[in-house]
Amino acid sequence: MQRRPLPRPPKDNQQVKEYTGAVQRGFNDYYVSYTDKGWQVRKANSSKNSGDFSTEAEAITYARQSVDSEADIIIHGKDGSVTLVDIKTVP
Repeated sequence: MQRRPLPRPPKDNQQVKEYTGAVQRGFNDYYVSYTDKGWQVRKANSSKNSGDFSTEAEAITYARQSVDSEADIIIHGKDGSVTLVDIKTVP
């Protein structure tokens, strides 16, 4: 069986634009998670931590100050829970 490439949608396709925009906005998200050293804040698509903190509240406050209006904060709790903070709805 010969492989054939799938046809690419045109660049002006609205669905492609929305998907590409969502992916690009995702690169601005910040992750708050617990490690052996305490709480850390890391920007998506980055290998370095933006900061290490002793409490979860400090880490979230730092992430809120760092994030722009198009991004979200994803919190990974100690118990494995994941919480999404939509920065647009937080005062």
